[in-house]
Amino acid sequence: MPRMIGLSLSLLLAGAAHSAPALQTLTLQRTADPADRGLQDLFGPSHRSTTSIIASDALYGGIAGLAIGAGVALLNNDFSNGGPWGRDLAIGAGAGLIIGGLFGVVDAASTSDRLMSDAAGKSRPSR
Repeated sequence: MPRMIGLSLSLLLAGAAHSAPALQTLTLQRTADPADRGLQDLFGPSHRSTTSIIASDALYGGIAGLAIGAGVALLNNDFSNGGPWGRDLAIGAGAGLIIGGLFGVVDAASTSDRLMSDAAGKSRPSR
């Protein structure tokens, strides 16, 4: 019985495939829209200065480093036995400030060569 069902299903599929029209290839071409600026349409152009980029990245790095320092102090159980938990927090925050500042310098340098367009559609170098 299962062979009969399998045979009838295979004949049904073969018949449907044979009666199907010939396959055709569909190709789509999209021309570049000059008004399409990717994510800039959603979020707008970035008008942040170099100093604000570096300062905000350093601040976020310091906060992340402070959290990591607190985690190290908790793992070492420094809070309950009077250990140097302040040193762990200071080292974490200081390292985070330095690493975040370096990341901010790289971030600011990588965005300094981009062009911004004004309302008339003319490109001008960003500051």
